[in-house]
Amino acid sequence: MKATARRKVRIVKRRLPSRGAIISLAIAVGASATALFAWRVFRPVPPAVPYIRTLSDVLLTYECQQGHRFTAPGQVGPLACPICKAPAYPRMTFECPIHGKREVEVQFAISADGFEEVSQMRLPGGQWTSRGKGLRCPSCQSPLVRPKQDDLSNLGLRRPKTRPGERVAPKETSTPDDRRPAPKP
Repeated sequence: MKATARRKVRIVKRRLPSRGAIISLAIAVGASATALFAWRVFRPVPPAVPYIRTLSDVLLTYECQQGHRFTAPGQVGPLACPICKAPAYPRMTFECPIHGKREVEVQFAISADGFEEVSQMRLPGGQWTSRGKGLRCPSCQSPLVRPKQDDLSNLGLRRPKTRPGERVAPKETSTPDDRRPAPKP
């Protein structure tokens, strides 16, 4: 067997970086931190993109000519009634200033900008008219208009005005049993 010669390894004391190297590193880190800070502060804020609901995101009430009502996601064109397979159209509520609320059948179409919108409407059993012409009350010929709705009132988000620390008792609801007169003793 051949003996291998061992090599001697000399251990050298570790050198510390020079003062110039430390200053150069500090300047580079400071410049990059300043550039990052300036970019974060002075960049233009991108505009918030609002969520736009499509017609298929909304549940509409449909009614066919036979009087069957059902709820389904909105779509362009009539929907087949699940009971009698007759064409069913979505219903919307319009108001006559004299005679009150009336239900109107509507048809949706895709507009030039790609969104669904009401294209035609009619009173049940009547003739289809374009949205621009509008509908008139069959009794008094007044124009039918869409009633104004306060969407937040249905969610229960309105709170009564109170002073800080003041509590408001919940409203009592009445049921048919509560309306009966109390028994006499």
